[in-house]
Amino acid sequence: MINIRATIERVLHLNPCNPAMRFLLMPLTLCSVFYRFAIIARAHLYRRGMLPVQKLPCPVISVGNITVGGTGKTPTVCSLARWFHDQGIRIAVVTRGYRGKTTRRPIIASDGVRVGATVDEVGDEAVMLSTLLPGIPVIACRNRFAAGMLGVNRFGVDLIILDDGFQHLKLHRDVDIVLLHAIHPFGNGYLLPRGTLREPPSALDRATIILLTKKDGAQAELTRLKNTVASNNPNAPMFTSSFQITGLRNAHTGETIPLASCAHTPVAGFCSIGDPASFAGMLSRLSAHVVACIAFPDHHRYRPDDYRRINELFTRASLVITTQKDIAKLDLTMLQTGKLAVLDIELVIDDAEHFYTLVGTRTGLRTSCLRNDKEFTR
Repeated sequence: MINIRATIERVLHLNPCNPAMRFLLMPLTLCSVFYRFAIIARAHLYRRGMLPVQKLPCPVISVGNITVGGTGKTPTVCSLARWFHDQGIRIAVVTRGYRGKTTRRPIIASDGVRVGATVDEVGDEAVMLSTLLPGIPVIACRNRFAAGMLGVNRFGVDLIILDDGFQHLKLHRDVDIVLLHAIHPFGNGYLLPRGTLREPPSALDRATIILLTKKDGAQAELTRLKNTVASNNPNAPMFTSSFQITGLRNAHTGETIPLASCAHTPVAGFCSIGDPASFAGMLSRLSAHVVACIAFPDHHRYRPDDYRRINELFTRASLVITTQKDIAKLDLTMLQTGKLAVLDIELVIDDAEHFYTLVGTRTGLRTSCLRNDKEFTR
């Protein structure tokens, strides 16, 4: 439905504030009203205990948002998982497996040693997490409780990190980390399907910790945004963060490509992520001459026509760059192209030590000095 709205705007070249545009969008606006009622009623029923909540025998950290994609959930999950893993805590990451053929039976995307599932089975994000988190099991299932129990029983984990779990109210969470895009925190202000909000801003009152992501370019708006967030949840600690480029890798050989080699070099890019503008912005940070950047829909599955478009980029650029998420979906022929590179990024949280210590404390796990003392209590 969001694509319908965007198509109307693009074809008619109308501003959403234009009366004609508002008339055309009226059906979507009405749907958003009903959606708001349903989502608020659902949250209320869970809050009052009128809908059952399942509880795992270990702490659960949820990383989520209130908009559709583009806030950086997956890099945040990776960052948290690595931190707890380094503390000696046995963890597993649980994800829905969006756009995969997952059912109510959990699928082990990775056992921490090897990636054992395909994009078709568990979706692109689960495969990406499996690749980026060696030593950490990744389990995909729509039934997050079943996936968590598999993590506990099969891998003996002491902590579950739930990817994109803020709206999954049927599973008890000890910590709810909610991400907000610092530049577009509430999309266009409308709920689905008229806009990109999954829940109204008032839903932030359920958050344990709020993380403002992609703060670069939003410095002038941060104070106002913090005040808005605080008005919805004055008790949740708030942190800011950004994403930094950590390197470039040859998609075929895995060899590191020096970032300095991109300076003043014609490069192109393509991606299918929730916030393609941020990817384009990172390409510009390479000081390269960006000749083209193709943005496909989020979670897009590449087809022959798409590969033809991508192949045209190789004729225009010395290097074609894509994301960690997209590389899992490309066919072998594309991966063997010597001019294809993967952009590696990581989350950088301001006052990171305080953030991770606070998250660890809220789980009830003793996370201090675990490098020397692996025996900890809950």
